[in-house]
This record gives sequence, structure tokens and C-alpha cells, in this order.
Amino acid sequence: MNRRQQLSHDINTMVTTRLSGIVGVLDWRDLEFMEAIPSWWTCKLCGAISRYTLLLPCSHEFCEVCNDQITAKGQRCPLDGCEYTVKDVKRLVVNPVQLGERVARCVNFSRGCNFQGPVRKVKQHFQDGCSFNTVTCVKCKREVLHKEYLEHFLSYCPGYITPTVNPTSEDSNGSVQKAELATLQISDSRTDAQDDVNSLLERIATFTERVKVLEDTLSRKICETLPTRRRSSTHLMVQGRSTIKSASCCIGGFYCRETNVSTSHTTKGYSQSVMVAGYTLKVSSDFQFEDNCTWLSLSLVICEGPFDSFVSWPFRKNCAVVLVHPIDSRKNVRRPVSTELVDNRCYRWFRKPKPGQDNEEFGHQLFDSKEVEFMGFVVNDSICVSIEVE
Repeated sequence: MNRRQQLSHDINTMVTTRLSGIVGVLDWRDLEFMEAIPSWWTCKLCGAISRYTLLLPCSHEFCEVCNDQITAKGQRCPLDGCEYTVKDVKRLVVNPVQLGERVARCVNFSRGCNFQGPVRKVKQHFQDGCSFNTVTCVKCKREVLHKEYLEHFLSYCPGYITPTVNPTSEDSNGSVQKAELATLQISDSRTDAQDDVNSLLERIATFTERVKVLEDTLSRKICETLPTRRRSSTHLMVQGRSTIKSASCCIGGFYCRETNVSTSHTTKGYSQSVMVAGYTLKVSSDFQFEDNCTWLSLSLVICEGPFDSFVSWPFRKNCAVVLVHPIDSRKNVRRPVSTELVDNRCYRWFRKPKPGQDNEEFGHQLFDSKEVEFMGFVVNDSICVSIEVE
């Protein structure tokens, strides 16, 4: 894989950067992301994430401010010296909605704030008044937590002189009397609280005994009626499940697995199992590099399910894989999947699964991974796929 192909698949994890013109109050503050972000979001010169990114032919990305400076210097990439023309530059847009869902730490993390969440919630947390915001001491000019400023000013600040106050004899006697009265009040309160606790424990014991009697009665009744109800419910459930013609599932780890194409790490991922038309299936996701392009491969897998004894085998239903757009259903991409038994190998795909085993994958469908990302199909490092069975 050459330099351009490798850089196109880079991904940043646990990156600390700054935002520019996207999130308002968080702009130009150090922000540490807790999950993967696409490498092309960040300027390769200043490291900031801006609303727009300019992609050079050499696969380096720069923000508009840095790109204007590069253009003024003669349109030569400062990182590798490659020359380019304006028409060779592509303008990419960082989706603020996707950015807002990325998990990051509070900008006051270095000062002790443990808040973390989507960027949009970090913004709200900071606007509402993070308790770890700082102020500059007017005496010593040090940075101090706002919530601890008075204590610092009165006790620790080297520029402050603590005033001396000599307590009188009357003040001392009054303080002792108040302390004795408070001690008596606390003792009375503890006695009352213990009485309340003892009363509550007695009531709990009574309720526990009653619940035990009810449990025994219900268990006996259920055992008496279970065989008949089980036969009836199984029949109804199979009929109900067979009418479900589609189900959606999510597959995570999109960016990390895409990056692993150039390494020895795994690129494969699976969705959770779903039930469609009485069959249990899941989606297999993989990445492969061919013809100077990274492809996302989606396949179907038939799994062992609770109703395998009530449906027909081998699996011969017409089905399809649908790449689901999270916002605009008109952008959904539907790919039919053939279930014809063209040779003996196909039987391993469509037979009834053996206990504890899944069948082999079938119906491989390829999608350009970069188009999937740029069209907005990737949300929270995951894609949504729907399985349709007629």
C-alpha cells in the first residue's frame, strides 16, 4: 500500500485537539476524544478540527486558514513538498452532528473534572458552569479553581495577610454551651432513628413471609398448567415470527476495522442475531483492499435459533441486505441476495444449523467504504443494516 492509500485509512484514537468554528464555547480549548475520529477531520499542520477540510492530492488534509497560508507560499505541501494546483484540491465537510456524538472529556479534565460524554453534552456541561473552571488570583496571579478561590484567598495565597482576632472569655463560654447542646440533640436524634429502623425491619420481615407464601402458590399453579400452555404458545410464536419480514441490526468498530486493512489485525465484525420469518440470522462485516479501493463487504449468516424445528430447510427464501441511512431513508442501498442451490457447497450455507454452530457466510455484497462514510452511513463508529426475507 503506497503513502496515499495508507493515509486515507488512518484513524485517530484518544486524540487531543482543538475545535475551530464548530462548537462555539468549546472552540480553541484542548479537547480529548475518548473514541476514534476520522484522521481527515484534523488539520495536519495545526491539528485543529474545522468545519471544512482541504484534501491535497498527496492525501494530506489542512484547515482553510493553514491552506490559505500554503497557497500564498506557492502551492506546495509543507509535509512532503508535493506541488499541486487549486483544481486538484478537494473540499471536505466535517458533519457537526457526527462530531457532536463523539465521546470526549470535559475541557477541564486536567484540572480534575471527570465528566465525559458526547461533545454536545460536554458543551452543555461547560456552559452550565463546570465546577472546575478557574480564575486568576488578584493577589498572587495564580490560576485557582473558582470553587476554591475564597479558601485560597484567605488561607493559602502568599499575597494575603490573615487578620488576627482575639476571642473574648464570653465568646469561649458561649461556644462551649452551644457544643454541649448540639451533642445532646444528636444523641436524641440517633435514638429516634434507631427506633424507626427497628420498626421498619419488623415490617420487612412480615412482608417477606407473605411473599414466600405467594411464591409457593404461584409455582404450584404454573407447574400444573405449563405443559398445555407451552404447546399453545410455541405454535402461536412460530406463526407470529413468520410474519416478521425484516429486522435491523448494528455493526460497530467501523473505523478501527477499516484501518486494519493495512495491518495484520482483524477486519471482521458481526451484528447481533435477529429473527426474520422464523429464521435466526446475523450480518457479517469485513473490509478488503482491491483495485486501489477499500471495500466494505456485507454477508448473511444463518444461526441456530429457537424455531429451527418449525421452519423449512434448506433455507430458500428470497432475501436482501439493506444498508440503512440513519437520517434519510431515500439513501438506503438495497442489495438482493440469491439463495439458489447452484452446487453442493451452497448446502453448507442454507442447511439447518448444527447445535452450537453457525452456517458459513453467503451473499457477499461490496460497498465503497469511503462512499459509505462520506454519505453519512457511519454514526458513532457503527453502521445499520436491515435483513429482508420474503
